[in-house]
This record gives sequence, C-alpha cells and structure tokens, in this order.
Amino acid sequence: MKKGTITNVSITDPDISGRIDALLVQKTRTSNNSVVQSWNLVNYQSTDDIDLKNGNFYLKIFPYYINIDPLPVWFKVGNNGTENLTVQCIITEGKHGFKNIKKLGSGESMDVAGCYRLEYRVVRFSLGNLGIQLIDGIGRTYRNKLVAAGIMRINDLCGKKALEVSKNTGIPVIRLAEWIRKAEIAISIHVSGEKYKRIAGEKISVLLRTPINDLMKKVGRTKKEIEGLMDVLGNLTVTIDDKYMKNMRLENLFDGKSMDITGYPSPKYRVMCLSLGSLDVQFIDGVGRISKDKLHHAGITKVADMVGKEALELSRAVHIPIMKLAEYIRKAEIACSMVSSKKYERIAEEKIVDLLNTSVDDLIRKTRRTKKEIEELMNVLENLTVAIDARYLKNMSLKNLL
Repeated sequence: MKKGTITNVSITDPDISGRIDALLVQKTRTSNNSVVQSWNLVNYQSTDDIDLKNGNFYLKIFPYYINIDPLPVWFKVGNNGTENLTVQCIITEGKHGFKNIKKLGSGESMDVAGCYRLEYRVVRFSLGNLGIQLIDGIGRTYRNKLVAAGIMRINDLCGKKALEVSKNTGIPVIRLAEWIRKAEIAISIHVSGEKYKRIAGEKISVLLRTPINDLMKKVGRTKKEIEGLMDVLGNLTVTIDDKYMKNMRLENLFDGKSMDITGYPSPKYRVMCLSLGSLDVQFIDGVGRISKDKLHHAGITKVADMVGKEALELSRAVHIPIMKLAEYIRKAEIACSMVSSKKYERIAEEKIVDLLNTSVDDLIRKTRRTKKEIEELMNVLENLTVAIDARYLKNMSLKNLL
C-alpha cells in the first residue's frame, strides 16, 4: 500500500468481440480543472497507479463506445493509497449536480456501471468535496439554483461574494452570506488521524455525548487536547445539516497529514461591552420557543450566558440534545466575538441586511475607508449571519456592533 492518495481505473467487463466499450480517463488539476494526463482504455486495460497528490488532482472518467452499444461500461476504481477517496457521478442534465456513489477506504475498490453521456470522478475524500446540500440551511430548491450556477460542492461556495452569487441565482444575500461562511468554516476543520485513530470510527454525535474524562482514557491524550477536539466538533455542528451530521464519523475529518487540530479560529470573547451578548438567547439561530424556555428555566437567558458552557453538562440540566447545544454554544461565541470600530459611524444606522446587499465600492465611497477595511467589515457581518436567526438579523443595524 502506497502512502497518499493513489488510485487506478480498469475496465472489468468489456465487449471484446466488437471492441465496443471504452473509457477516457483524465488526471485533472483541482485548482484550474486543466487536464495533465489522459488514458484511453479498451478491453481489460488499466491505468497505472495515479497519484492525486493529496487532492491537488482528481480523475475524470468518461465511458464511451466505439460502436453503438446500449449496455453500460463496467469499470473498477481502486484505492491503492492510505487516504480515503470518493467516487462521484456528475449528472450533466437538469439541475441534479452530482451524486456521491461511494467512499473508498484504503485498499478498497468498487465496480461501476458506467453510463454513456455521464461523467464520473475520483476525488480525495474531504468535507469540501461533498455536496452543498450538507451545509445547514440549504434545501433542495436553493441547491438546484446553486448547481445551475456551477456551485455543486462545499469548496465551490468558499471565497464567493454573496452579492455576486445573489445576482446569478436570485437567492437572498443574507442567506448566501451565511452559507458561504459556513462552507469556509467547514473546510477549515481538520483532525489529526495519528492522534485520534483509536476513535476514528466513532460517530461525531456519540463523541459529543461522551464525557471528556472518558475520551482522555480512550485516546490517551491530555484534557487540553480533548477540549480542542470538542471545540472542533462544536464548529462542525454550526455548519453541517443535522441529517448528515448524525451519520458522520471522526475519520471523515482526518486530514491525512498528521497535523494538529485546526479549525475555525476560536473567538476572543468581548462579552461585557457588546450589546449582542445581552440579547435574549432566542436570537441564536436555531433556538426555538421550546429550547428557549428550557434554557431560561436553567438560568440561561442571554446570548452571553451560553459562552463557555459545556454541551454535555448543560444537556443534563436542560434536556436538549448535545449536538444542538454544541451548535448553540458555538454560535453564541461567534456572536459575542463580534465588534466593529466606530470608524463606521457614517453607516451606523444602516441595516446589516442592506449593507450585505451593498457593493464594496459603494461602501468605500460612503465610509471613506479602504477596500481592505470594508472587506474586513463584510467578513464580520457574514460571520453574524451564521450566529443570529435571520428573523432578528433583518432588523439589526450596524450600531448594534459598534
């Protein structure tokens, strides 16, 4: 077994008599989708081992026929490396985007019935390469609109400007700003496979319910390291839809590079001087009336009261699922870390929703500030869309952050 992201492709059931079935395999650069090497396979031919360089490259696979043949081209994809891969089918008609066929672990392989006119891909498994529907809040209708605009994966959302995407899709800017920020949080999350291999197969939802002392014993790590792991998992609850989150395992976050845990930067809390921290806890995105009442009964009435809480301990007191509490706590911490300088007093009365709908150039003229300063402001406002419920955010003005 070779170290890294190594794959190969071979035809397993060709129509030899007419030399009909064939495959075009292209090694493609991830950064610009340029093809760097190609293979045309017929009969039982196979590619050599192909190094995808830890996700810097991926494979495109196109089944085709030399003579007319209505049957699929059967081919095999093998994972000959140490890193996980994903086999995907790209749906080229309609607005379906792509489908993850299977995740391939090290040493695994799968047979694919390759249909003509469709494209298949082999990519390094990562959160960023999964479909945008995993982002919390993106339903089928919005997903189809994003796919139609060429945004199919979580990676595709990262770095996008909400205002520009809104013009192309008709999706409200405030929603796009939230999803873009969530996508950026998701792809920043990594866990060291070397450190946490003992609990690699554990579901993340189970780990969030496990006491820190028990995890310390299981993995042989310090309290600080386990708290860092739980912090990362808390970030994940903010970004990924519960439907998918409940089936995710810790190994899905392994970076394969023996790195320490990283993730969305932990906020520096400025709770005492911020009006956001004094808002009712129901302002946190996702906290409904029932959860609000339970939290109030436990003495947690304000956003700031959630900061620094342990989800497991709080769950015992309020009987709210740990994954939900971990999400609320992280959102409260994001909200309470937000502060904006008085240099934006000229637009203090502007609603945050309106500012997110305003171009950077227009804000530069209004505030007489540099492009870098305005981009930093927009970054703060986009973070806020992740933390605060849209019903309340639409009426908030910038002065709430000054």
